[in-house]
Amino acid sequence: MMASVTANIIVQFGADTAAGSTSKQLSAEIDGRADGHNNGNTSFQPGQTAWLLAYASDGLSVKAFTSAGTVAAYGSENVEITEDITFAGEQTSPLGKPATSIKSVQWMGTNLGGVSLGADQVTVTASGGGAEKVGVARITYTAKAQVYGLTPPLTLNGETSFSIAVLFVGN
Repeated sequence: MMASVTANIIVQFGADTAAGSTSKQLSAEIDGRADGHNNGNTSFQPGQTAWLLAYASDGLSVKAFTSAGTVAAYGSENVEITEDITFAGEQTSPLGKPATSIKSVQWMGTNLGGVSLGADQVTVTASGGGAEKVGVARITYTAKAQVYGLTPPLTLNGETSFSIAVLFVGN
């Protein structure tokens, strides 16, 4: 039996400027969705394409680089994501990926009111949050994902079990 090859990548960054805070976000992951490009698979055999999703804030141009094989962009698609977001003594909290819209909010316990998405596409604000307030919101939102295919070689330096690194850079 051939060994599986697995990879998981997450890249996040932000920048502050003297005129105020401008934050951009970039994250990437293996498409592990049951109805996604990999049909729920997150480990692969040599020669089998692994499909990746990159989520970038508006205005970022994304490039992908790989340590072996080839990586290529295959367009974009909207992905529905559900996350539990914690507000603990703060009125704001970040989502894991840049969102284009919030579809639904369900408070898991204490209700801190309405939730809105900030202009940076990542920060969510709970209208009733703040000092000495705590709550968890199950937020379903839509994010735009750029789809990439990573095609590895059948062998790498004579090996059939290996790792490949993928670097996503946003400018």
